[in-house]
Amino acid sequence: MEKEGLSSQFKKGPSKQTLLIVMVVVTIVVGAGAAVILTSSGSGSNGDVTVYVTETGSKYHRLGCQYLAHGSIPMTLRDAVSRGYTPCSVCHPPVYQP
Repeated sequence: MEKEGLSSQFKKGPSKQTLLIVMVVVTIVVGAGAAVILTSSGSGSNGDVTVYVTETGSKYHRLGCQYLAHGSIPMTLRDAVSRGYTPCSVCHPPVYQP
């Protein structure tokens, strides 16, 4: 009772199949007036993410933030936090998770 064309594709008996499952869990927490906190399981620190600062400001920003209209300086999130910059309340860049 084999159907034509299928007999060569399937073999009788046990077969071994390999299934690769990649799971990433991302949590986004937003509070009223609070910065957005991004976490990702298994990814470790987010300190290597690039954020942007201005020459005279005290905040770090996402690329495209309206406060970067007159120029920006890229740096890692880790560096921005270690230099005393805090997250912008308009563009909500990631918060450092060591």
